[in-house]
Amino acid sequence: NARKRAEDSIPPEKEIVRLRSEIKLLDKDILKIVEQLARERVEVNQLEAQVRDLAARQDKDKALLTARAEAIKNATEFVMFGNRKVRIDAAKVELQEGVNRYTAAQKSLESMEQTLAQRMKNRDILEKQLETLKDQKEALKVAVDGMEAELNTLKLQQMESKFQTDDTRLAKI
Repeated sequence: NARKRAEDSIPPEKEIVRLRSEIKLLDKDILKIVEQLARERVEVNQLEAQVRDLAARQDKDKALLTARAEAIKNATEFVMFGNRKVRIDAAKVELQEGVNRYTAAQKSLESMEQTLAQRMKNRDILEKQLETLKDQKEALKVAVDGMEAELNTLKLQQMESKFQTDDTRLAKI
């Protein structure tokens, strides 16, 4: 009861001022999300570039390995790898090492792609949070403006009334 009486004793004008200051404090939350979003966007862009570079390198390596495998298949005793002449058994070992490197790089690429997908999802969520927070802030501003307009209307009606019950000088006169 004491709490309710204390809340009821706060003048509406002061409550409106308090609400406006609370709404202004939302700007700090908005800035925090903007900073997180900016960081996430930069990291996503960097990760996208890394994924593109690795994917392009993987395509080149795959083409090279395929060409080497074809050269080994068609060779009889020696294989030409660019300017080098290599024995078939050494070429097969070298090809196997290349395939192992390619496989490891492919796993790394897949991992980076999954990380990129998660980071993009995080970025999208932060963008939605930012938009929602901005929309909520505007809705709160409109609601407080509506409360202030309603308060002013009530004050006007009270002044126009024959029977005034407030503590204004007009009521006392």
